[in-house]
Amino acid sequence: MIRNALIVTVFSLTAAIVPAQQAPVEVKEAHAPHYPPIAVLARVVGQVEVRVNIGSDGVVLSSEYESGPRMLQTPSTDAAKKWKFEADTGSNRVSILRFSYALLDEKAPDEEQTIFLPPDEIVVKHRPAAGNVQY
Repeated sequence: MIRNALIVTVFSLTAAIVPAQQAPVEVKEAHAPHYPPIAVLARVVGQVEVRVNIGSDGVVLSSEYESGPRMLQTPSTDAAKKWKFEADTGSNRVSILRFSYALLDEKAPDEEQTIFLPPDEIVVKHRPAAGNVQY
């Protein structure tokens, strides 16, 4: 009997410590970052994650680089600051936005492409200059 009470007590404490899952934040307006020409030239690709703090009015209060290629940090955090989210009368919220950078084939007809992947990801692709590198 005492053993069962102890298990229930431990379970209750554990449940109180685990935070409730936050519902996804609905995006109202998303902005794609600019692929820096130097990063295209250097052929830097990858995914940048940016943490945004969202006010109750849906406006981004701050954006902070989390991970990804450093050369793509500034355009990602700058773009994240322009996003707008659904307003919420509750407290401020936090969300992670993902900006993926990729290179198109050198013979691609378009110089750049932007693909929105709701709810929180954008893929930016850019065609590198065709190069005749000789060593």
